[in-house]
Amino acid sequence: MVADFIPIVMVTLTCLVLPGVGMATWFVYIERQQVS
Repeated sequence: MVADFIPIVMVTLTCLVLPGVGMATWFVYIERQQVS
């Protein structure tokens, strides 16, 4: 039963984490551009 939910959890975490990582990377990139 639990195994059936693992793919759903993985997809949900991926959808939540990837945008956060992308925003953080973009934010750091902008900050470095402003400093330079």
